[in-house]
Amino acid sequence: MDKNKSNAEKILAEIDTFLDKFMLKSNKLQTKDLIEFIEKKWVEADDEKYQIHDGCIIIGRMINEYSRIKDFKNMMRWVEMNDLHINTKKHPDYIINYAKGEYCLECGEEQEALKYLLLCYNDNSEYIYTRGRKCIEFFNKHSGKPVSDLMDDEEDDNDGYVEF
Repeated sequence: MDKNKSNAEKILAEIDTFLDKFMLKSNKLQTKDLIEFIEKKWVEADDEKYQIHDGCIIIGRMINEYSRIKDFKNMMRWVEMNDLHINTKKHPDYIINYAKGEYCLECGEEQEALKYLLLCYNDNSEYIYTRGRKCIEFFNKHSGKPVSDLMDDEEDDNDGYVEF
């Protein structure tokens, strides 16, 4: 392979194909198979993966997978990879900190969640109250800075992942 030619697009396409097959009803693979495949392929891809939009989607998927199985260490490793992606750099710190707080809360790490949500709040005190009800309730209960809920009483549309 040419040293100057990136392999990231090809490998991210392989991951996307695997994800498509994984989502089929006929799939017999388990979550651990998905995680192992993506972990292996991610390492094979060069750093161009942090410049490609699909890389951000894959990172988000891995954050969610590790959150679901409450694997905080690996979830945070992928959060750190998310920090390297070009899409993340487009957002102000309060949005990034909110997302980290939400990820930590989803993973069951309340102290870490509160740390990031407080960082978000300190940068933009209203932003938390425009997001997911679970984070609002958690923040109001634990922050010592409760503020009335600014969200409508409509159903929470947040699916647990903030795409950058």
